[in-house]
Formats: sequence, C-alpha cells, structure tokens
Amino acid sequence: MAVDHDRLTELFTEAMDLDPGGQRELLGRIHASDPALAKELAALLDADDSIVTALRTAGLKPTDVGDAFRRRSALPPERLEIPNFRIRRTIGSGGMSVVYAADRDSPEPDLNNPPRSVAIKVLHVSAPEALRRFRAEAAIMMTLDHPGIARVLASGEANGNPYFVMEEIDGLTLDAHVAKHAPPLATRLALFAELCDAMHYAHGAGVIHRDLKPANVMVSSDGHVKVLDFGVARIAASAGKTRQGDFLGTPLYMSPEQAMARSETADARADVYALGVILFELVAGSPPYEIRGLALSTAVRIIMTQPPRSLGHSPALDAIAAKALAKAPADRHASAAELAAAVRAIQDREM
Repeated sequence: MAVDHDRLTELFTEAMDLDPGGQRELLGRIHASDPALAKELAALLDADDSIVTALRTAGLKPTDVGDAFRRRSALPPERLEIPNFRIRRTIGSGGMSVVYAADRDSPEPDLNNPPRSVAIKVLHVSAPEALRRFRAEAAIMMTLDHPGIARVLASGEANGNPYFVMEEIDGLTLDAHVAKHAPPLATRLALFAELCDAMHYAHGAGVIHRDLKPANVMVSSDGHVKVLDFGVARIAASAGKTRQGDFLGTPLYMSPEQAMARSETADARADVYALGVILFELVAGSPPYEIRGLALSTAVRIIMTQPPRSLGHSPALDAIAAKALAKAPADRHASAAELAAAVRAIQDREM
C-alpha cells in the first residue's frame, strides 16, 4: 500500500520537535497501526541527520519534504527525459534529490573523451533557496578540475526538475570502504592525505566545502578518493550568499564557527576542522565527540566547549588530530596542505 505523503510530512514535522526518546515513542505508536508509514518515517529520521540538515541548510520547511516525495513519486526513473542519457538505476536518494546511474546514448560535442557511464543528480524540490543552492553546486563543481574531486560534465532541466551530470564513481563511501576492507593504518592515512590534497586544490580555487564528511567522500575501485556534494559550498570571495544565522553542515563534522551559525565567516580552516574529525574516525574508528542522537542544542554546546577525547595512538598523531580540531581557527593547521604534510610524515613511519 502506498504511503500517505501528506501524513508522512505531518509526522516528520512533529518528530523534528521531539528529542530522540520522543521520536522513538512516536515511531512505536505509528508502527502499531501502520508499519509501512513508521518505516518511512524512521528512514527519514535515521538518515544521519541528512534530511534535517538539508532543511536547515537550504532554508526549507518540513512541508518541503512532502513536496519532494510527491514530485519524486510522480516522476519515476523511466519517465525522466534527459537528452542523450538513458537512466539505468537509482544509486541513492536524500530528502531533496536522487542520484541515478545512466548511460550516454550519444556523444557530447563539448567534452573530450566523455565517459559513457555517468551519474545524474536530480533535484525534486521547488523551493527557491533549494534551487539556488543546487544550481550553485553544479556551477562550483564544473569549475573544479582535480583527480580527487568528482567531475561535473553538464547540467540542465528535465521534466521541470534541475539536474547535473557527473562522472560515475565505481566504489564506496569512505566509511563504507574502511568498514568493508579494513585497510591498514598506513593506507587509511594515505587516503586521508589524498582527501587533503583535493581540498587544498578546492581552497586554492576559492571554494570552501562546509559539509565534509565520510559520506561525501568516495573511494574508487582503484583506491583513490573523490570528493562529492558541494551543495552548501561557498566561494570565498563571494558575499551575500550566506546569511548570518544560517546553520550549515552536519553537526558531527561542523566547526565551532559553523556551530555558532556564523557560516558566512567560515574559511578553509572550517574544512580543516572537518578533516580533523574524519582523521580521528579513520584512526580511532569512532568520533572525537559522542553527539549522535543528542538534541542539536546539546551537540552544539559540546562542539563549542568540550575538548575532543584523546586519539590514543602515538603522541605525534594525537598532536596532529588535536591541532586540526582546535576550537579557534587560528590554532588549527593553516591549510589542508599543511595537514596533509603532517600526516604523510606519520604515514612514512607506519609503512
């Protein structure tokens, strides 16, 4: 039986105002009468805060989730009409967009050696701010040309929905790759240093990611990183695109300046902080703070005031992680390249 999307939106709006215990109680009540609806709501609430983050970062309302579901349901993959491409399957979906695997039906005259297999990201929300951010993401990624950053090839609109075409990456997200393959520490540090290289390039091009996390980093089948999802990225020289008070990023990877809703002042060192969290997880297997499942206000207070726990490895690696995670931007590594160099020095000793 199809899920009532209006009811799902109503329940999601209610759940957003509850603490984790209240959300579990709500899910239990719904499950007793409508297991399918409870499953859909649980999927929204358990998606690593991606839906809630999307709402906050794109200036959306909970009702926009219902709008996204309705638009997506009305436009199954087989009805998407994207010139020169044929949809093969759905790769993944979030609250606002879906990513499809597709094949190119005809060559693209403006591209040199275009790949036949691609990924196409389609937005399913009509809110103006979401549209602006989606188009900005495509525009930013099309300016970046680095082996560690997913390449965007084209953009357009299909059936009234904006989309962009990017290279399809055969691999896993960084966290899934580590969980599946359990690479030795030297290999994990090498992947991390590659990630720093990619971000140093982006910073040199004036782009600040502001939502770096393992889910936004792919490891290809040949063992190299690709950074994805520049949906809340900012051009360092631009002004007026981010309002003071905007809450941008995923709480666990958010720098203190972002947690204070001052994302308009966040520079490359905010990304260095997020890299520090990723480094900590790659080495320790768990984050420097335990904030998952906490109310946002509690999580922000911890990020702002609580020192990260010790990495518990070597003094040199502990010091690198602690510096990257410093509360004050001036106390962190000055650049992603500086962080990469420090980690590579450790990596050489781990080989």
